[in-house]
Amino acid sequence: MTTSCVPWWDVSNVADLFAQNYGPYLYEQLTEPSSLFGSDENLQYSEKGLSLSIFTRGDSPHIQTPLYIYYGKVGVDIRRAIGQGIVSAFYLISDDLDEIDLELLGGDMAQAQTNFFVKGNVSNYDRGMSHTINPEPQFHRYEIEWTPHHIRWYIDQSLHREVPHTSPHGFPTSPVNIHFSLWAGGDSELSPWTTQWAGGYTNYDEVPFTMTVRNLVVQDYSAEITYSYNCVNGSWNTPSADASEVAAVVPQLCSSVEDSGTADKTGSSAPGTMVEILEVTTPCSTSAAATAAIRYKSSATKPRAFLWY
Repeated sequence: MTTSCVPWWDVSNVADLFAQNYGPYLYEQLTEPSSLFGSDENLQYSEKGLSLSIFTRGDSPHIQTPLYIYYGKVGVDIRRAIGQGIVSAFYLISDDLDEIDLELLGGDMAQAQTNFFVKGNVSNYDRGMSHTINPEPQFHRYEIEWTPHHIRWYIDQSLHREVPHTSPHGFPTSPVNIHFSLWAGGDSELSPWTTQWAGGYTNYDEVPFTMTVRNLVVQDYSAEITYSYNCVNGSWNTPSADASEVAAVVPQLCSSVEDSGTADKTGSSAPGTMVEILEVTTPCSTSAAATAAIRYKSSATKPRAFLWY
């Protein structure tokens, strides 16, 4: 594992965290245009939710939030696109290419794929895992929880995978955007390995292929902390912190906080509503808090988010 800095872009601009704009909790029905996502001709809002569609070869609709979370839990209802080689993706990715993925193959309704990457390291793909799930072609609930202690993937409220921060592959440590995308992993121009993984070649005579998402819930565990990119080696406690800026992050993570805002589509919430931020079984520590509270600077020229296939 390398310990060199990622040199690809400047990190001089300060970027926003969800908690600084919406508080620690946000709910969006995604039945009408949302400020969280830009517009795209392949996006459509309806009472069913936000749909991403492939209408012709070369289409690859993708949306991402402009804001970041630094640890948190993101949940959404997804009805995957059906079609051989078609991939419906829900993932978190940082400017320096930490990534947490959940992917749904359109040709195999009975499985979901989970994966994660650290600082763009794609030297191997043995972090991926396949999960057997309910094959009914309907909406299912998918959640990714990322804390200083673990990554957890939930499907229909059932925990399907947990990766500890002590993973030998490293651990994501940088603020992430939330992404949804639909792409043809079965396109004939892609590598045979990708096509095989995606379940076979895509037949574009069957378009449109449509993925729909709704009821997005974002819980930002950052407690409005700040972060700065530095030389990191991909382990969970390597970013440098200015002691004068360290907030009591982990103690806040280890309890519930009072949200100022309601679970309606605007993201406001009734005063006194308690939002569960994180449940841990190990004691909180000052040293852990110190490594979590850091000044965050984002890229001035951000690369487009992508999946490592």
